[in-house]
Amino acid sequence: MWTWAALIVVLVLAIVPFFIYLGYRRWRWTGFAGATYPKREDEEIRPSRLLWDWMSLLIVPFVLAVGAAVGGAVITYQQNERQQVMAAQQQEIENQRAQLLALEGYLDKIGTLLLDKNTPLRQSHEDDAVQDLA
Repeated sequence: MWTWAALIVVLVLAIVPFFIYLGYRRWRWTGFAGATYPKREDEEIRPSRLLWDWMSLLIVPFVLAVGAAVGGAVITYQQNERQQVMAAQQQEIENQRAQLLALEGYLDKIGTLLLDKNTPLRQSHEDDAVQDLA
């Protein structure tokens, strides 16, 4: 399956060379291709911009945008990992609490059976119901 990011990268890599070609061959206003202009005595002619001139204007914003996107993704990943660890720790605490409550309930019940005045566990016989319950 293609992700959106992969599709965007493929489209950019497919379209950018086409536009660079058009900039050099068809669109003189882009300044990619060198152009010769007749010069009068009172005129100054500026040289055409090269691809590197245009790219140098875009490199810093592009690096900043990519850095922000990667940094945001890393921070989100770390937060998700922390939340998963905390959820696992909370589940473990809940399991231990449930086990402790079950043990306390068992000990209370055994204590009640040991101290019961009507049918104490200490005085019961082998086939008594109170021994089965214990």
